[in-house]
Amino acid sequence: MAHRSHSPRPDKQRGWPSALAVLWAAGLLVLLQGCAQATASPRLVVNGVGRVEAVPDLAEFSLRVEAVADTAVAAQQVVEQRIAQILQVAAQHQLHDEQIDASQVVVRPDYRWEKQRRVYRGELVQRQVRLRLMDVTRYGSLIDALVGIQGIALDQVSLGFQDLKSHEHNALGQAVRDAQARARVAADAAGLSLGPLQRLEAVGGTGAIARPQVAALRADAEQAASQWQLRPQEIEQRVQLEFALESP
Repeated sequence: MAHRSHSPRPDKQRGWPSALAVLWAAGLLVLLQGCAQATASPRLVVNGVGRVEAVPDLAEFSLRVEAVADTAVAAQQVVEQRIAQILQVAAQHQLHDEQIDASQVVVRPDYRWEKQRRVYRGELVQRQVRLRLMDVTRYGSLIDALVGIQGIALDQVSLGFQDLKSHEHNALGQAVRDAQARARVAADAAGLSLGPLQRLEAVGGTGAIARPQVAALRADAEQAASQWQLRPQEIEQRVQLEFALESP
C-alpha cells in the first residue's frame, strides 16, 4: 500500500512567522522599556508657599431694616424713614448710587408663639441694604454712624481687596521662589544638580475676601471708631515644582 506524505497545512505555516513577529516585538518593547527606566534621570518634587500681607481697601456692609405694624403700608412708612437715614449717612461718607443696593424687600404677616399658640402680630416689612465702601479711611466713622440709627441691624461687614489678583500674583511669585530655594537645598544635600524644570502647578491658597469682622451688631451698640481699626490680611498661594536631577 502506498504511503502519503503529510505536509503542514498552509494556514499553520503562515501563522508561525506572524506569531514569532509578535513575540519578538513584545520582547523588544520590554527591553526598550527596561532601558528607558534604567536611563531615566531622577526627579525632585518640591512644594513652595508664598504669603503677602495687605490692609483691606474694600468694606461691604449688610444691613437689615424691618418694622411690624397693623398694615403693610404703615410698616413700609417706618422702614422708608429708616432707609432715608441710611442713605443720608451713605451720602455723608461719599458713597455713590452704584455702591448702594436696597432693592430686596419682603412683606409678609408676622407671628409669635405664645403658650404653644401662634399669635398674629401684624404685617412685617423687611428691607435688605448693602453698602460698598471703597474709601476705607471712612470705615470706622461709617460703622459708628450706622449703628447710631434706631431700628436697623448691621448683620455683617466683610473686608476685602479691590485688586485681589495683584496680591495673589505677588504671593504666587514668592511661592515659586520658595520652591526653587527648597529644590536647590535638597539637590545639594543629595550631591546632585538641578536640571530643567519639568512641571509647575499651582496647588491652591487663601486669597478670598477676609472673613467678616463684624456680625450681628444692633443699632443700640456703642462702639468707638478706634475699635474698628483695619488690620492687615494675609494672602497665601502654594505651588508644586518638579525638576530633573543631574550629576554635578
